[in-house]
Amino acid sequence: MDDAGGLVHPFKEYGRAFADEAKLRAWSEELDALFADPEVIVVTLGLPLRSPNSRR
Repeated sequence: MDDAGGLVHPFKEYGRAFADEAKLRAWSEELDALFADPEVIVVTLGLPLRSPNSRR
């Protein structure tokens, strides 16, 4: 990131700064377009993993 400052996206990436809001919005919209029409949706279950040596 440039030490001169700039705008960052609070939810996408803190390490990248943009000189103005238009550049930030263009980058954000380009990134959003990558995920706009997913062909695969992955759902994970929060199942606990146990050690094979566990007595529980």
